[in-house]
Amino acid sequence: MPLHELRRFSKFLVVGASSTLLDVLLLSVLVSRVGIAALPANLISYSSGMLWNFALNRRWTYADKQPKALLRQFGQFAAVNLSGLCLNTLIVALLVAAWQSTLGANAYLPAKFAATTVSLLWNYAVNRFWTFRGAPMEKFL
Repeated sequence: MPLHELRRFSKFLVVGASSTLLDVLLLSVLVSRVGIAALPANLISYSSGMLWNFALNRRWTYADKQPKALLRQFGQFAAVNLSGLCLNTLIVALLVAAWQSTLGANAYLPAKFAATTVSLLWNYAVNRFWTFRGAPMEKFL
């Protein structure tokens, strides 16, 4: 992978880490303090992280790319993240169900970690080559 792509991926990880922190903190507050069930809380927290993620990626990670029209690009980003949300939520649901008997009420936290790892890789790949498309694939490799 070329050095400029490693830098871009590093920026993507920083943006993703800040979005994930927002997501997990909000999820924890919504579940433990507000009393919302894990799945609806996950939808709210994930969506909040997605908005933050789009703004930072557009301004920083992909600042060197000619931006598409804001609404078009956000629509693509939202579509990618909606599919990531479905993947994320499915994994959270499956793992909470599998782990709740051993981990109890806190099973949602390791489930969220596993789901976030999978959806991060999905979101990077699809956003890099569709939403924030730049160089053709052969220049990436």
